[in-house]
Amino acid sequence: VLFVGTKRQARVAVQDAAGNTLTSGGHTVVFSATGGTGTGTIGPVTDHGDGTYTATFTATTSGTALTIEADVTD
Repeated sequence: VLFVGTKRQARVAVQDAAGNTLTSGGHTVVFSATGGTGTGTIGPVTDHGDGTYTATFTATTSGTALTIEADVTD
């Protein structure tokens, strides 16, 4: 269950098509929340320059858990 004001950090490590972890930044990453009945906002994405990216999800209405997904493009 999500409660209003709950914050969770979403993190993704980027891999190439062969499954090799990339070690540099510069990709476009968009996080989204799907499923569940709760709603929330996703803050700006931070590029850590090492192939990892993070953003903070903040619940704005109570409900069941959501799945946070990341879409990565070059």
